[in-house]
Amino acid sequence: MNKSVKNDCPISRLPTEILDSILKSLNEGDAISSALVCQKWKELTKHLHPNLDELKFVFNSSCNNSIDWSDLRLLANSCACKEHQSEQCIMIREVFDLKGFNRIRCLHLEDEMPKPNDGIPDSYLNVIIRKLNKNVETLHLTNLDLSFINVLTFSGFASFRNITHLVFVDCSFPNDLDQNKFIKSITPILPMVEHLEITGTPFVNDQFGFALAKFGFSLVNVNLQRCPNISAITIASFCTCTGSDERKHPIVFDLHSTKFNVDQLDKILHHPVLCQEKFWDVNLADLRHLTGRITVTVTNSKDNGYTVFY
Repeated sequence: MNKSVKNDCPISRLPTEILDSILKSLNEGDAISSALVCQKWKELTKHLHPNLDELKFVFNSSCNNSIDWSDLRLLANSCACKEHQSEQCIMIREVFDLKGFNRIRCLHLEDEMPKPNDGIPDSYLNVIIRKLNKNVETLHLTNLDLSFINVLTFSGFASFRNITHLVFVDCSFPNDLDQNKFIKSITPILPMVEHLEITGTPFVNDQFGFALAKFGFSLVNVNLQRCPNISAITIASFCTCTGSDERKHPIVFDLHSTKFNVDQLDKILHHPVLCQEKFWDVNLADLRHLTGRITVTVTNSKDNGYTVFY
């Protein structure tokens, strides 16, 4: 297992020229692994990974680490079993302290732990959010069990300044996490998000949909498929004055396997109160023979409209 960076590594006593030559002969993955275990080698990594763009952590129960480099992408396998959590936190922190990692624009986190498991430790995600470049553009979480993540860790999302892609694919959220607190934690980044994807969870509901409508001025694609507590109310929220006046683009929604119902949407939008604000046309097209989905378009004469696949 990788430990914290050492200052007394025997090889560090070699002349810098020799160490530098050795480092340059290694592939990127091996060179980065070396930098994680030796302070001297860490100092010499200045010529490494100058164009690093994407970092992916895969959490597993393998009880060892590996680092692979491909083009501008770094894949780090990290053990998430209880016995190694402390040293893994150190390893994760050391990765982000390496030169060049402040240029990362895309972060992927994926859970390959056998199910059921105890979830990703809060300490892991806390370190990642604190150390990650605040100008990162994509956060992509896949199959993560976030059941033990503290609300204070979620609040760290507010520190990112340029998120355009925010993705939670089939992630589990804490049972005791108040949705209001979750919404509050990500509200500061919603105005920048263009692509939002949260799938396969009952955690998000129409209250979350209203927050998207209110703050998601830049949204272009919204994927909430298999979220059973999302209904037509979410789309209706985007059609209110609050939800549509500052919209920059038309939006495409994927609401497959949700509670979305076109009749409910039509009824809400043609309520006398809403009709006084704006009049929306709701049109249904059965494109299952082409796309496998039924398509609804929601338009009016002034605003950017919405397309819903369900």
